[in-house]
This record gives sequence, structure tokens and C-alpha cells, in this order.
Amino acid sequence: MDIANLPTVPPHEVLPVDLMREIFMACAYDAEGKLETDLNSIVDPNNSGMDIHCVLPSVCSHWRTVALQAHELWRNSRAVLRRTDPIYRLLDVLDVWVSRAGESTASLDITVEVEDRLITERLRRYAHRLRALSLHSPNLHVMRRFLDLPPGSVNILETLSIRGVTGSALHRPITVFEGASSLRDVALHGNYTQIKNMNALRVPWCQLTRLSIERTRLTAAQFYSILSQCSALATASLFLDARHHPVTDIDHVQQDVSLPALRALELVTHALAHAAQFMQRISCPELVDLAVFLSSDIMDSSFPAPALPHLRRFMIHCPIGLHRPRADLLLWLRACPAAVHVCLDGIWIPAPMMQQLADGTLLPNLQLLTFWGTEVDALIAMLWARQRSADLATISEVGLRENVWVLSPPQSESVQKLMSVGVFLGNSPEIRPEAGEIEKKVRADFEAGTGPFTMPKGRAHQRRWGLM
Repeated sequence: MDIANLPTVPPHEVLPVDLMREIFMACAYDAEGKLETDLNSIVDPNNSGMDIHCVLPSVCSHWRTVALQAHELWRNSRAVLRRTDPIYRLLDVLDVWVSRAGESTASLDITVEVEDRLITERLRRYAHRLRALSLHSPNLHVMRRFLDLPPGSVNILETLSIRGVTGSALHRPITVFEGASSLRDVALHGNYTQIKNMNALRVPWCQLTRLSIERTRLTAAQFYSILSQCSALATASLFLDARHHPVTDIDHVQQDVSLPALRALELVTHALAHAAQFMQRISCPELVDLAVFLSSDIMDSSFPAPALPHLRRFMIHCPIGLHRPRADLLLWLRACPAAVHVCLDGIWIPAPMMQQLADGTLLPNLQLLTFWGTEVDALIAMLWARQRSADLATISEVGLRENVWVLSPPQSESVQKLMSVGVFLGNSPEIRPEAGEIEKKVRADFEAGTGPFTMPKGRAHQRRWGLM
């Protein structure tokens, strides 16, 4: 393999079989041309790829020389240290893998699922070479020798993920990530009880572009304290535990939060009112993608929705079940007039709301709509109204979660006419438009007679015809 071309090799969690076979064919012969290694024992043609640490014990002596000259192959791969593997094997794999990454600025992508002190010592030794680190259920007491490293110890670290902290609660400061000048992505998924004070986790918040905090007991005020430092944040996913900590605690916060670069936000909470309260003092003028995941069906509130003038995609996910929209949902929809894609998962849209969509009172720029279900005639009337309007955007795709509708002949004819002018309906919870592909799929399904729509049983022209 031409070493000069290696920077073009994309990162792989596993090495593809064809690449592995080519490498081994190039380096598995001795000086006399005899095959030193049984390739079939190393590369299984029935697998799509092989884990790095499964290959290491089997490679031949020539492979070591080749690998030391191809550091990109190793630094763009991933090492997984699993609980089920013997500790001595994990340590050997890690040491060999690091040695084969060379002495350049090669970096490691390590997922740790073990709590052995020897692993902690290895992390201390290789801290300056960590590019991505994922700690699964780490015991803070066991890993203290790594976590207490001085600031600047992980200078090339770009991605950090800590999931399910065990042991003592996160009170004592963690300094190892302080001063990590390359860190951009932090994910902290707690177990509700151990992570209560984010001040103990010292990371350079001001340079983060991606932040995920889930399953913690952080209050809204504590989130404000963190977000106020994240001026470069572009994507965020936050779990707001409003059940145990009222959102009203932000009333005592002295300063509003400004997130000038934020474009995508996922918010997990119990009700729309909590989301509205949380966002009322957050300024995010560039926000174009908002998803709210609700853990209860409490949706009745008159709390004002935040202003979202530039929002293009708005999604609400209700718990499993069927919910009718309340007043606060209408407030949210009116707050995002520029929205092009709206998903109301688990929500039934009544006829009056369909009328507001038809006349443009709600979502005048809407083009893609996903929801649970509605009355057939109301949906057809709304789609025709938007199709004929010169002032409103045409809704070209509708995603329905309801399984089957029984259409009368006139309704069937109307839907067929809508399809003929480019309005497509489907039962996929996620609409992903791709030029030309949706139309071909809809036409194929229509000809095959499959989908969520059906003519009344017993009629000669009965057929299922449907939609993606």
C-alpha cells in the first residue's frame, strides 16, 4: 500500500476485509517467498470486518514493520476495552496498539468499560495521546489517578464521553480535562444520583461546539450556569429533570444566557411548559432545529412559547399513546412561522387545527408534516387548500403514524389526484426527502397495492394503495 495515500483512508472502527487481506498479502511472506501466516485464520471472508484487538495476536513479524510505517491505519481506528475480556489481554492489546501508532502525534480512540487500576495507569501513561475517550460506568474512586492529572495532560483530546458514573458522587474536582485545548465534544450521561454538581467537572466550556447532558439531577439554574460559558456551542442535547427540580429556580439567575452559534437543540423534559420556562431566558438567534421529547402527557398550559423566528425544523415527541393538542402546543406552532418540517409524534390533529394549517394561520411555510392521525376529509381539504394557495407554501409530504385508514371512493379519488400533482403521503415516522426517490417509492407502492390506505371491503375495485 502506498503510504502517501494513507491520509485518504477514512476512519474505521473495524478494518474492512478487503483492506485487511491486501495488507496481509503484502507482508505475510518471508524472504524466500513462503507464506508465514495462515490468512484464513486472520481474515474471515464471512465477516464484514474484524475488531482491531482480535487481529493483533495473529499478525506476523512482517506486519509489525509495515504497521509501524502506516501510523494512520492505527490512529484512525478504535480500541474497545471490554469488561468481558481478561485484564492482561486488554493491557497487552492497548500497549501493542499504542506502539504501532508510532511516536508521532498519533492519537487514540478508546472506549473503557472496566474499572481495573492497571487500566487507569495505562490511561495516565497515554493521556497525551488521547484523541477520543469514552468511559462507561467508571468508578471515580478507581480512576482517580487518571482524573487527578494536572490541567493540560490531554491536549489533543477532541471528544469526551462519560456514561453512568459509579462510586462516590461527583464532588471532588476533576482536573485532567481542564486546559484540553482541542476538546470540542462532551457527553455526560449520569445515573441520576452521582452527578449533581457540574462545577466538579472542569472542562473548557467556552470552546465546546457539541454538548450532551442526560439523566442527571441538574437544576435549570445549574444548566444556565454551564450554558452561559458555552459561547461556541452549535449542538446541544439536555435532560431537564423538572419533576424533582422546578424550572422556576431560574428566576434567581442574575443573567440571561446567550448562545449565538447554537443551531440544533434536543430537550428532554416532562411537559411543554417546562421547555418553555427553560428557554424563556436563552437567546439563540441561529437556532434552526429543535426537538422536544416529553416524558408525560401533561400539555395543558398557557405559558408563553419562546420566540423561534428562524426555526426550520420543529419536532415534539409525546409518550406512546394518542394526545390531542392543547393550547400550549398552538402557542409553540405560532412561535415558529418559518418552520419547513414539523413532526408532532403521538399527536392527533383535529379538524379546527387542520383549518388553521389550510388558511396559513399556522405554519405558512410548512412543506413536510408528520403526525399521528386526523380526520381524512380535513386532511384532504387542507392539502388542496395549500396546493391552490399562491401565498402559502405547498405541503408536499405528509407522514402518518396511524396504521390503516379506510377510504371511501371519493376520498380515494381525491388522494390519487393529490399524488398526481406531487403531494405524497406516507406512514413513516421520519420523512427523509431525497430528490426523485420518494416519488418512485410511492408509485411502486401504489402499483403493488400496499400501504396504510384501503378501500372499503367488499367492493370490486378494492385495493390497498399506499404510501411510503
